[in-house]
Amino acid sequence: MSELPRDYGILVYYWLSFADKKGFRGVCIVRSQQDHLLAIRESIAQKCNPGTDYDVQGFPLHEDTIVDAQFVNRLLTREEAEYVSISITPEVAMPEEVPCEGEAE
Repeated sequence: MSELPRDYGILVYYWLSFADKKGFRGVCIVRSQQDHLLAIRESIAQKCNPGTDYDVQGFPLHEDTIVDAQFVNRLLTREEAEYVSISITPEVAMPEEVPCEGEAE
């Protein structure tokens, strides 16, 4: 069975990481369709892309992910990127915990 195609029309947060021969140069999180090239174009439009001298790697975040607005559409430092990477959470509620055997419900 083949996988269903992604819905490229949905806007998601897209994580773009920039580096050069010297190493890490920043992260830019933009709202974009789930397409790498469109996300790069958006980072240029938002002026958080450091330029063509840098390699870029990126991926779309889950469509329910919430990112604090202060970290969107600007070039983040390593420390900021690390903070965001551990602080982003899906908007959907987590399923209720199932009690372990022997625990009261």
